[in-house]
Amino acid sequence: MTVRDMAILVAFLTLGLGLPIIFAATAFVYGVCALPAVAGRRFGSGWEGVALSAGIMATVAIVPGYDAQRRAEEVSIPFKRFDFAPPALIGVTSLEIRRRSADHDQTFMDQDACGYECRALLTYGRVEWVRVVMIDGAAAGSLYRLERGKSCAAPGGSTSETATCVLPARDSGEAPELTIQFDTLSLLPHDEPSPLRLVVPRTTKTVTAHWREGGEATEILHQTEVGVDVAVVPAIWGPIIDGMHSEGLDIMRRRIVIDQISLNGTLARLGLSLERPAGVAAVETKPTRGQGVNDLMTREALAVLNLPQTETFDPQQAKPIHDWLERATNMKEWTPPSIDFLRRIAHDRRIRSLMSFDRIFEHNPVVTAALMPDILQLIATDGIGPDYTAARQAAYTFPRLAPAYLEPYADQIVALLDRGRAVQEILLPAVGRLGVDPTPYLLPFGADLDSRAIDRLARIKGACYADKRWAPKLVGPLREALRSNPKRGRRKAILAAIANLGDRDFAVRELSHGSDEARLLSEINRYLTDERYQPNSVCATIGWD
Repeated sequence: MTVRDMAILVAFLTLGLGLPIIFAATAFVYGVCALPAVAGRRFGSGWEGVALSAGIMATVAIVPGYDAQRRAEEVSIPFKRFDFAPPALIGVTSLEIRRRSADHDQTFMDQDACGYECRALLTYGRVEWVRVVMIDGAAAGSLYRLERGKSCAAPGGSTSETATCVLPARDSGEAPELTIQFDTLSLLPHDEPSPLRLVVPRTTKTVTAHWREGGEATEILHQTEVGVDVAVVPAIWGPIIDGMHSEGLDIMRRRIVIDQISLNGTLARLGLSLERPAGVAAVETKPTRGQGVNDLMTREALAVLNLPQTETFDPQQAKPIHDWLERATNMKEWTPPSIDFLRRIAHDRRIRSLMSFDRIFEHNPVVTAALMPDILQLIATDGIGPDYTAARQAAYTFPRLAPAYLEPYADQIVALLDRGRAVQEILLPAVGRLGVDPTPYLLPFGADLDSRAIDRLARIKGACYADKRWAPKLVGPLREALRSNPKRGRRKAILAAIANLGDRDFAVRELSHGSDEARLLSEINRYLTDERYQPNSVCATIGWD
């Protein structure tokens, strides 16, 4: 029996023994309810005992849950004693929404800082501007306005003078007339478990609104949402599990929310309707996941780039750019305007983390060819720091690019190796694909390397990714490095490099049949013989530990 078979057997035995124990209390309760039926069958009272047991079971199964739902409203009343709403509708020209950076419940219709409700208020003329502030300190705040005409044109596109769009705008710090704040969810203290307690309040969350008039802000709305755990239907009793141990017996409950808070509902209470007026275009929506970029996303990203600030964008401000890059990975055709827009993003130093840029750069030949000079210029000017900038992401893809994209810039890339350790570690894996002899930059691989110099692992990566014409110059030194008894991670890297350079038989002979190296042997055979895998896949997937 293999280790895998033993693991499966243990899992099934654990579940087989654990489930009956978990539901033992429930089985006991309903077993007691069945006693009249058993007694009736034994003493010949016929179906009366069965009917009595059925009635008792139905009562025990259903009544606790329905009674708990009825009482949930009563339990929430003490938490809502300070709630009130404005006696009349109000009209405002400016709004500030204060919220957490990540509310994954139903408070907002989507997770954008200026989501559907914010865009609807501006598009339908309910307010002039909206500021969104994250109360957890994740962002300083962003201001949004309704723009018209040419301001709504995306790069390379056209628009009419009557077009409207909601875009990030410069924030002058003006105080809003109305402020709505959604406080964080509060967890109520847990009492001792009680199998007979059917209703338990668990969470509260509040929303408040302040109206500013004459320089002073007055609270005009206070609403509390209460999360209450009520008994499930049918009733089930079981242990309270905390990690690997039980903390007692309790009835199982589900969460219901009393007076659920939402931005839409709060706006309605304050007289700010999201209904579309006659003759006004509907609110624009962003594409769903898996779709490409639309004009709305491009305009939002462009508006962020046009902000006059010099400080680094906070996560909230940079989100339109990150969303644009993520959707741009699905673009099939890159036009000159879209490439120029991507180039502008790459050069903007206010963006310190450009997720998805590497996928765009690597998988679109037109983008690779157009932006390669820009990436090398950024590395030459700024080097490679700790931030995940466009230059850093693109440089990581160099070893996987076709030599035709790298060879015209061989002299520049080699010159950049003098820019320090961080640059060397990222660029050395691509040296063997520049069309020049890589041995002056990759050797030696052995243990005699100065500990203050670049880590040998980057050199081994460079040998693994190198063009096969350099194999005669690289395989011998790699074998010599293997004789110096390197650590396990480096030994695996050396054998992968030797195999990828064409000497797979040597690597197979050297690999032992232990579980760790047997896995590497399987990967080498699969990646080098299966045509479904790209060249050098063994270099990209081996764990360089």
